[in-house]
Formats: sequence, C-alpha cells, structure tokens
Amino acid sequence: NTQANQRGMLLGWLDLWGLPKVAGGDQPPTAWMGGGEGDGGHEHGGHHPGGGSDGDGVLMAGMASRAELERLARLDGRQAEVFYLQLMTDHHKGGVAMAEACASRC
Repeated sequence: NTQANQRGMLLGWLDLWGLPKVAGGDQPPTAWMGGGEGDGGHEHGGHHPGGGSDGDGVLMAGMASRAELERLARLDGRQAEVFYLQLMTDHHKGGVAMAEACASRC
C-alpha cells in the first residue's frame, strides 16, 4: 500500500543520513523532534509533548491512544463523527509537526 511505500522511503532516508530508526533508552519514539514540541495540537489527553507514549499505545504526535479508540468505538451517530474528525484533525496536525521538525533538521 502507499503508506508501506512511504515508510520504506523514510527508513531509507534514515539510513542515508546515518540516523537511528528507533529511539534509544527510555526516550519516546519522536524524541528526534526535540524540545517537547510536536504534540500535534492534541486536546483529548493521553499524549505527551513530542508524541511520547504514556503507556496507552501512543507512538507519535497526533496518534490516537487506545483509550480514545475505545471511546470512539462506544460512540455512535453525530458524536462518533465529531470525535472521529477531532482525532483525524489531531493526527494531521501531528504529521505537520513531524514534517516541520524534520525540515528544520534537514
């Protein structure tokens, strides 16, 4: 799929630039973004600045937590639609934050 191709390309760039593919030690996966930025505008709780995990399965800025996905599964109708759009907005804001962090380092 397209995202698998994009992931492969990004991993190739990390190799080319001599950068690690995973965070070391107890650092969050997006520690490379630096300085606590890049939470993607997340307003629903569960995310740490920089997209780190709080033990709820969050791996990157803007990624929905397990609790948020469980909440979404319990909602229906308009409430589900609104919450889904809030999660997707945060997801895309997280992508922008990661792209900006990457662009500032390249």
